[in-house]
Amino acid sequence: LSTSLLLILWSIAILFISFLIMFGYKQLLRQHLTHKGYKSISRHIPICILIVFCIAVGVRSIDYGDHFDEGGYIDTTKRMLEQVGSGGSLLPHWYGFPSLIFYLGLLPVAPEAIIKQISASQNISSQSDSALSKLADQRIGVRGLKRYQYILKTRYISLFCYGTSIILIYLISLKMSGNWREAFSASAFFGLSWEALYHFRMFTPD
Repeated sequence: LSTSLLLILWSIAILFISFLIMFGYKQLLRQHLTHKGYKSISRHIPICILIVFCIAVGVRSIDYGDHFDEGGYIDTTKRMLEQVGSGGSLLPHWYGFPSLIFYLGLLPVAPEAIIKQISASQNISSQSDSALSKLADQRIGVRGLKRYQYILKTRYISLFCYGTSIILIYLISLKMSGNWREAFSASAFFGLSWEALYHFRMFTPD
């Protein structure tokens, strides 16, 4: 199948899944749920189903091998950690994309790096440099399995941002429209879109 046809079929599938969830939920309310307070809470069940589905798909497909874009961002993250150890700034010194991606990339190693930096700050700077450089080599590595395991951790951070984005879109739409169906539709169009499912499985700022 061509890419264009696949994108068309995916769009149709998004609409079908969204309307199926909303229709099933509406029928459930009509047949079984009459208590007003419970209905007020249970209207958020569809978005919970959507989030679980999207995150489950992401987790199942996150270990797909190397991606050519991720290596450069991980290298910059590693260099930032080494810079701090040698008394430099925690800046990427490359601004082709927002710097947030590099700070998020430090999260898997941040607690240990902070502890080592505090411990080494009482000693000479060369020991601080050695401690953080060694940590960067141990946790991030240069190549091979160790490096890929670190990349997997950053992908889970990206997946967390994906789920958070779905929730925020739902809450913002619900606040603006006051209609859970519109809010669910907005979050479903984002969460089930091919671009979101594709890009949030990798650690890139795309």
